[in-house]
Amino acid sequence: MGVVNIFTYWRFRQLTPVSEWEFFAQLLFDCFSLTLLLYISGGASNPFVSYYLIPIIIAAATLALPFTVTITLICLSSYTLLLFFYQPLPQLIPVFDNSTQQFQMINLHVVGMWLNFSLSALLICSLVVRMAQTLRQHQAQLAIKREQDLRNEQLFAVGSLAAGAAHELNTPLNTMMLLVNEMQQDYRQHTAIAEDLNCLTSQLSQCKQSLRTLIAEAQVSLQPTQQPIKKIIDQLLERWQVLRPEVSVESNTTDLADSQVLADASLPQALLNLLNNAADQSHQKVQLFAKTAKQHVEIVIRDFGTGLDMANLEKLGTPFYTNQPDKGFGLGLTLSQASIERLGGSVTLLNHAEQGTETHIQLPLVTHP
Repeated sequence: MGVVNIFTYWRFRQLTPVSEWEFFAQLLFDCFSLTLLLYISGGASNPFVSYYLIPIIIAAATLALPFTVTITLICLSSYTLLLFFYQPLPQLIPVFDNSTQQFQMINLHVVGMWLNFSLSALLICSLVVRMAQTLRQHQAQLAIKREQDLRNEQLFAVGSLAAGAAHELNTPLNTMMLLVNEMQQDYRQHTAIAEDLNCLTSQLSQCKQSLRTLIAEAQVSLQPTQQPIKKIIDQLLERWQVLRPEVSVESNTTDLADSQVLADASLPQALLNLLNNAADQSHQKVQLFAKTAKQHVEIVIRDFGTGLDMANLEKLGTPFYTNQPDKGFGLGLTLSQASIERLGGSVTLLNHAEQGTETHIQLPLVTHP
């Protein structure tokens, strides 16, 4: 019996899931062991005979119906046999008192019945509580999975529309580039107008580059690879300053050193969306700080706006919801969360203690063996 217990302890510590047949075999062994112990300790007169209820409850809660029926029949048969075949214990045999003409049970039997009831109640209670907790966790996971599936369906539809729109936008962008180039030739002598046209040219070039990247990446599957997060952030900030020259960024990525994360082409775009959200709130300045923790990389983007509206906090991250309709379509945060979560990370928005909002991004750190 001790060898079987040691083997069971070792087996449950393995990563391979325990099958129903293994669990059924364990319950069978428990039933036969209990029957043997009861046989040598009074049989059905032993107050602990009702312990047969425990394997039946466990089987009913965890195993399929055929296994449960088998365990129930075995326990019932064992209980029945113990009514006739057992080794009696004198302490459990009722004694006839001639003075009162009544059978009197030894106190040991009464105490044993109480102890058996107490242990059975505790075991059943703990089992039901654990089952309820497991069921609630499973239901919560199913709810999260349903929400993720719904969001993924919405994002897939948006992605399909974006790929089509990218092809359609290419022609008007080329037309605008030609017109801007002609205007640069015509207004070369006007310094103020020339600077505005140069800015417009860089913006149009960035739009064309973004469209080319979108079309190219839509044709291949995105496979995450190990990449230095410092390089990703530095290149992103350089690109972002071209897109948002009116907003200054204060950054610090020196603590990242050579930290590696799993990343694909969607990660820079996700960070770009979060930076744009911060810039829309702050208008003049944003901060970006990144550091390496034990098992993850943490990136914090802070704006200096009015902070989160607690009344609409639950709606943040919902597709097509935005608190600034004139500056977006309500997809930036949703797309960023989906991209970062697909890489094993997370996005959390918090109000800063002084002013504005902090966006915390965590990405799992790739550790080298």
